[in-house]
Amino acid sequence: MSKKRDSTAEETIPVESSLNAVQFQPKDDESAVDLKTLSTVSYVSWRGFQPPSRITGWVNVVFIIMADLIGTGIVGLPETFTRMGWAIGLLILISFGLLTAYSGLLLWRLHMTYDSGVTFGNLAHSVSGRVMMWVTWVIVYSHFFLKMANYLLAAAKAIQSALWMYKICLYYATVASLAFLLPLCQIRTLHEISYAGLFSVLMISTTIMLLLIRAYSTWGDRESEGVTYNALPLESGPRGFLSAFSAMGSLVFAYGGQGMYLETMSEMKNPKDFPKALSVFMTLIILIYVWSS
Repeated sequence: MSKKRDSTAEETIPVESSLNAVQFQPKDDESAVDLKTLSTVSYVSWRGFQPPSRITGWVNVVFIIMADLIGTGIVGLPETFTRMGWAIGLLILISFGLLTAYSGLLLWRLHMTYDSGVTFGNLAHSVSGRVMMWVTWVIVYSHFFLKMANYLLAAAKAIQSALWMYKICLYYATVASLAFLLPLCQIRTLHEISYAGLFSVLMISTTIMLLLIRAYSTWGDRESEGVTYNALPLESGPRGFLSAFSAMGSLVFAYGGQGMYLETMSEMKNPKDFPKALSVFMTLIILIYVWSS
């Protein structure tokens, strides 16, 4: 009977009390806590959730975030710069890139302070309580689900473009995209997704390289084709403001990967390496965005 009571008591330990006692320490310290031991009984028993294994290196993190940020929307950056003007576009692109890097650093500090921060909701619970936890979860995951619709539409249109000779209906192309994506959705950890992310980055980088080679090969024809370079927006007045503001929104959306930072840190072997990954992928992303724009 005493053993049964002890087991029950162990299962009801709050999540925070079991995790806050664990401090992140350098890997070379023999007395350091094995970060994989975060999968305690009390944490696992909390609504059946089991934290992922900490096996991800910082290089894998680079692949995960770059795959999330660099997508088909990058080919629309030149048109965005045309609407805003290259001077304003370049200023906003670099400025928000630096702000994104700083926000990633702040999230890393929070994750190291509240080591139960697997998601934004967990952080909100630790900092502001249960109400803010649910408010944060609703906002963040509503954003994710709505963004998935955008990605699915892009995938369906890609199928239509690749098989243009068959004139496939958008609905059928969407079903085909779902059939292709469903097996990939069975991947359960970001560490495993990082390898798919590497393949994704290689494919989109190859596409961008081919487009840039084509653009530079016709560089001498830009005058005959009527290509111009404007430092400021072409339109003025309310219409010009709305066009430039819409374009600015596209540039800001290009840096929308913060929603995965905490989940990625929660799978890292050593979360202290996240700033290293952050500096690498943000530098690469800003350079790729500027180059392709």
